[in-house]
Amino acid sequence: MMHSCISCNVPFPLLQSGYLLIMQEGQKKYLCYSYDSLQQLATYLETIDPKEKALAALCKNPDSPGAFVPLHELSMRIKHEDVVQCITNGPLTSYLQPIIHTKTGDIFGYECLLRSQHFSPKQLFSVAQQTGLHTFLDRRAREEAIRARTKIKKRGKKFH
Repeated sequence: MMHSCISCNVPFPLLQSGYLLIMQEGQKKYLCYSYDSLQQLATYLETIDPKEKALAALCKNPDSPGAFVPLHELSMRIKHEDVVQCITNGPLTSYLQPIIHTKTGDIFGYECLLRSQHFSPKQLFSVAQQTGLHTFLDRRAREEAIRARTKIKKRGKKFH
């Protein structure tokens, strides 16, 4: 799996055990906490004020931290681990909804609708927003739309 950076929002894996690094914004030093399970990590994160302006990273070795993300986004990634897994690696499908010209009844173009087998679009996009993965999900939606369009695109038809 890829590693995350704040600028591109490519997700990093939620390590089942390792170290949680917390760095106050504007600081270069960080606090380090070890954890043995995601449940232990989630329990610890619940003790931190959700309004805390800090960055966090998960890593196997505290001497070589990975990318830092806002602490509240990490908490939400753990809380909604199943939806995050779907956003990052799960099967998503784009369906093409025809856009009909009301006067002629002709198909004017298509709107691409992203769907998951297990989560509603509202769940996907809400969790993506809360976890800092909205840009990543948007990119996956565009990729799925392109796949869907290549299967049925007819000459002269416009896609939206």
